[in-house]
Amino acid sequence: MPGLWLAPFILHPKSELASRHPDWLLRNRFGRPVNAGFLWNAFTQALDLTHPDAMAYVSDVIDAASNEWGYPYLKLDFLYAAALSGRYRDPTCTRAQVLRSGLETIRAAAGEERFLLGCGCPIGPAIGIVDGMRISADTARRWQPHFRGIESLLKGEASFPSAFNAIHNALTRSSLHKRWWINDPDCLLLRPETHLTLSEVQTVASVIALTGGSLMISDHIPKLPVERLRIAESLFPLIGKRPYILDWFDNPTPTRLQLDLEGVTGHWHLIAMFNWDDKPKDVSLQLNDIYLPEMGEIYAREFWSGKTYLIRSETKSPRELKINNVSPHGVSLLALRPRWPFTPQYLGSDLHISQGLEVIDWQAGEGRLNFTLLRPGFVRGQAEVALPKPIGQATINNSPLSWTPLSDRRYKLDLAFNKHASIEIHYA
Repeated sequence: MPGLWLAPFILHPKSELASRHPDWLLRNRFGRPVNAGFLWNAFTQALDLTHPDAMAYVSDVIDAASNEWGYPYLKLDFLYAAALSGRYRDPTCTRAQVLRSGLETIRAAAGEERFLLGCGCPIGPAIGIVDGMRISADTARRWQPHFRGIESLLKGEASFPSAFNAIHNALTRSSLHKRWWINDPDCLLLRPETHLTLSEVQTVASVIALTGGSLMISDHIPKLPVERLRIAESLFPLIGKRPYILDWFDNPTPTRLQLDLEGVTGHWHLIAMFNWDDKPKDVSLQLNDIYLPEMGEIYAREFWSGKTYLIRSETKSPRELKINNVSPHGVSLLALRPRWPFTPQYLGSDLHISQGLEVIDWQAGEGRLNFTLLRPGFVRGQAEVALPKPIGQATINNSPLSWTPLSDRRYKLDLAFNKHASIEIHYA
């Protein structure tokens, strides 16, 4: 679907529009054009949308992009420019009303069938108009805010572009997703030619996937190294659900996230635990701090490392799982499932970040297990199952399947298939 980026309310001071129609510009009490921000190496200006001709111009631009050029997707940026403080031609309008009327004009010109993504927009006036909304600061090639390589002076500037600032609001505004619009947490930067570590990229990917919003990738895919490309592959198809934030009031940036999922293998819980520190740290999960109905033994498989833990039943409380040495700005992403020792179980894989939605069919019979995996494109990876008895024979798409026995009658299956895998396991 082709999309077009537009900034309909903001102008470069040397633009043709600014020179031809100076009366359309929003001005301050001194009669000077209002400063709309330093962009494109200039202090930009804003349209006064209470001027009928300025509003008509906006309508004409959107009509041309939507109906003459045929773009079905419009990203509308720097929308705050319609609500800046200044002397409006119509002084009876509040700034929120001006922005709202501008957005209504855009929707009327674009039509209901166009997808409108708001960006740089005060949230309230856009409710009910845009289909998607950037709910965070811009991401960046660095974890913390910087300007020309300088970070120390900008640390803590929440609106400045950085990877951390982007995912901070992706977490704190995750509850807006599919209530007011589709959340846009900004794009995922996968390429190694940034200042982001692999752990930081995994954290950003985890936040984007588990908060349910849109996924945008700006990298040149053919040039990505295999380990970075696999991160992108593990995110498709999108989960699309809102999570629970478990520590809203305990930390400025949440450190615990829970997403409950259900599929053909049953129900399970994804728990993300983040380390926002600048050094490695042990993180712990106390089961009485999460929404978990199961009281028995629990399998916990960590997605990024592939390690599986067994949380055993104990009389003492609380039960706790400790993950050692989580990387700076890293994440431990766990799939929790109750242990059923006499029933075949799917424990997860590195094929999809959900660790379960890739399974589309699951049939357990007497002495056998048949299940089907579905993934886009050619797939190579591993899945993990727990069985009541040792494996005797296993096939994938009617060819021999290799496996590795682990403890607790768990088995790691080595997988390679194109889109669709039918797996059959016979055990004693």
